[in-house]
Amino acid sequence: MAECGDGRFDFRNWMGNLPVALHDTPISELAIPGSHNSFSYSLDPKSEIGPDADSAVRLLGGIGAAIIYKWSVTQDCSFRDQLVAGVRYFDLRVAPRRTTGKFHFLHTLFGISVEDGVREIFEFLREHDKEVVILDFNHFYDMSDEKHTELIQKLIDICGEKICLFVGIENLTLSTMWENGLQVIVVYHNKMAGDCCQLWPGHDCIRAPWPNTPSVTKMVAYLEQTTCTCRPVMFHVTQCILTADTGFIMSHLTGGVKGDLAKKANPAALAWLKTKKRGPQGVNIVIADYVQMDDFTRKVIEINYLDECPKCAGLRPSSTALLLKLVSSLLQNVKQDGGISEKHSNITSVKTVDSGSNYSRNVSAVDLDVPSLSKGEIRTVKKGTFQ
Repeated sequence: MAECGDGRFDFRNWMGNLPVALHDTPISELAIPGSHNSFSYSLDPKSEIGPDADSAVRLLGGIGAAIIYKWSVTQDCSFRDQLVAGVRYFDLRVAPRRTTGKFHFLHTLFGISVEDGVREIFEFLREHDKEVVILDFNHFYDMSDEKHTELIQKLIDICGEKICLFVGIENLTLSTMWENGLQVIVVYHNKMAGDCCQLWPGHDCIRAPWPNTPSVTKMVAYLEQTTCTCRPVMFHVTQCILTADTGFIMSHLTGGVKGDLAKKANPAALAWLKTKKRGPQGVNIVIADYVQMDDFTRKVIEINYLDECPKCAGLRPSSTALLLKLVSSLLQNVKQDGGISEKHSNITSVKTVDSGSNYSRNVSAVDLDVPSLSKGEIRTVKKGTFQ
């Protein structure tokens, strides 16, 4: 595996070291480095073909294993090495693997198990308590509702009290996260996210337009177009990646993502990023293949220092922060009591209205973590209604 970073920069704590003025800036307006198919460093070249593979790949089968592997791997740094290099957004695809009976990350081939990968990320967060990560579970394969329930419970069991509740994006800041001891935002692209407030429903909170081209010129034009039209109250993922179709791969059988795509895409993307700022009409999450190339993460992080907005400093805590404090306090009381008392079993109504906006919500019938649940039921906080 390639060694990430050359020792000149240490981005283990870059979020915690941001200027004070940015601590109360919405996380959706910070420039955050991310990786595309973040887990693909771990793909097993001897793996069976995954359920995400298209028909052309399936025809290659074992004969084309080496070709499939080179065109499936998009990173060569582990989760921890990516975190050390500054990556804070992870692009994740999941399917159950029959040979292990576990959930695994996959991109045509299977890689590390979800449990092992998330634990590796969580261990880093334990050591760096002001760093925040976004785990974007955006593709699922061969997953029934029962499988989703099982996977969600595993994520909650691992990340637990560090998971940020889904409370609205416009006032989600680093300060809010730090005040509540939170470090993990789990974005989940499935209907099951609607029943669990530890999950951020993908369609409600994030947009990730995909260039889907092997052409650098078309990629840059697409990035420009979609950045100008990004929605202000959602995470926005700028995908600085080139994509090979079947024809391209067939004409580059001895090539791969690194040499034929990333080495062209990354310099062009970084040149384009020099013209951009963070925030509205600018960039938020920026992802690439082989993020260790060309100081990609450093150059994305540096966008946060181009201008510091004085309006960001000294803001009063939002009602979103107060809601998080309330729920965190109740959960802590439950933990200290060793169980749930009747008075803590239900929050009948908590209404929050964020100043400066028309956004409001009622959190009703919030069922806290009850130890004695039937098999298959998610032990979690249920999301309330919106008004």
